[in-house]
Parts: sequence; structure tokens; C-alpha cells
Amino acid sequence: MLEARERQLYESRQRLDSANSELRRLTLTDELTGLNNRRAFNSELSQEIHHAGIRETPLSLLVIDIDHFKILNDNRGHSFGDQVLIRVAELLQQRVRHQDFCARYGGEEFVILLPDTPLQGALKLAEACRQSIEENAFDGEQLTISIGVAEYKGQTAEALFDSADKALLDAKRQGRNCIVSGSATSSTTGQVTVTAPAPNPQKD
Repeated sequence: MLEARERQLYESRQRLDSANSELRRLTLTDELTGLNNRRAFNSELSQEIHHAGIRETPLSLLVIDIDHFKILNDNRGHSFGDQVLIRVAELLQQRVRHQDFCARYGGEEFVILLPDTPLQGALKLAEACRQSIEENAFDGEQLTISIGVAEYKGQTAEALFDSADKALLDAKRQGRNCIVSGSATSSTTGQVTVTAPAPNPQKD
């Protein structure tokens, strides 16, 4: 009788642990794309900055936005827009390494956190992502992405994200379908460099 009771308690704990694990997974996963979500990214960014500061290792961040996504949604409908988001997520995932952290930040914006990666390595990956999206057909739609890149230089998590996000805005202003890097430090966003293939002059 006692053994049966202990077995029931053990099985109950196992089910509870499994349910809690699934709940944690759901709270950290984007429902549409299956990528990590914004909550998971914010937590990971804080941890990676802490590790990079202690170990004095490089860390870079990409902030990615699908160009003219609102127009696409208006013209083709939200269901098609969802399929585009899913496909873009898949293509980005194919480009990252196992130690990289890819997430959907919100809407048509994605982020990729790159541990042990200096700025030049991040720019190389950003260009691979840009080309991958540009070279894939989306049911007859030509899609492109703009990317802002920033490297950790001792600043806070918020400052690092802001640097990459501002670089993304500059990429939009440059004509989209390009990569802009902001060399952020703890006190300034520094200079901005641009990697631009063929600018897309179309405006939203």
C-alpha cells in the first residue's frame, strides 16, 4: 500500500514538473514562428552581457526588420503575412550557429544575439541573412530585410539594443535592403558604417 502511494506521488510530481516545463517553454516561445520571443531575448541578452563582461569576450547583436511588411499585409492579407514571418524565421534559423540566439522581437522585427562574435563576424552573418531573404521567392513577392548591427563595448543591455535599433533605422533611411552598423560604447553610439547592395528606393 505504501509503495503504491509513493509511486502515485512520484508520478504526480513528474506530471507537474512536465506541465511546468511546458508552461515555461510557452512563455518564452513565439507562438507563430516557434522562435524565442521578446521575453526570452531580454533575459538572454542580460545573461550574455554579463558573461561577455566577465570573460572579456566579444558579443554582437543584429536587429532585423522585413522591408515594407505593412504594404505586404495590406495587399496580400494577414494570413499571407503570417506565412512570410514563418518563412523568414526559418531562413534566419538556417544561418545562425548553435550558440547564437534568434528571436522574434515583435511584429516583423527579429533579433539575433551572437556570443563570441566581433563586429566583422556579425556583419558577415548579417550579409548572409540579407542575401538569403533576397534570393528566396515568397509566392511571387520580392522580399528584403534591413539590418542594424552593434557590438558590445561595455554598455548596458538597453544601450546595446538601442545602438543596433538606431542602426536599423539608419538602414531604413539609406533605402532599405542594407546593413548599417553602429559602433556603440558606454557613452556614445560612435560612427556608423553602411553596407548597401542595391538600395530599394520604394517608400512605405
